[in-house]
Amino acid sequence: MAVIIESSYGKTIGLPGYSSHKFCLSLKTEAADLSQVAAEAKRVYRILQSSVDTQLSQPGLVPNGSGDSKPTQAVTPSQAPANGAGTTTTGNGAHPANPVLP
Repeated sequence: MAVIIESSYGKTIGLPGYSSHKFCLSLKTEAADLSQVAAEAKRVYRILQSSVDTQLSQPGLVPNGSGDSKPTQAVTPSQAPANGAGTTTTGNGAHPANPVLP
């Protein structure tokens, strides 16, 4: 008897200027029987968590607190402050792939 496992994982990261980024994923998989459910759930959780963290490490435009939005350098969820204060940037507030032109 196959067992269907439906899982979802999401995370919200607080950013400056009362902003946040949220990303959620859902996945449906099967386990051959009940004895495999725990192992399959663990495997799926690792996949979902890793995928969500990878996507959130690319925040795109982030408010800088003054109402303007500028591209920022990628921030991993472990680097993002819990209170939403501050982000890591390249000194001029630009993402290396999208430099601010003079």
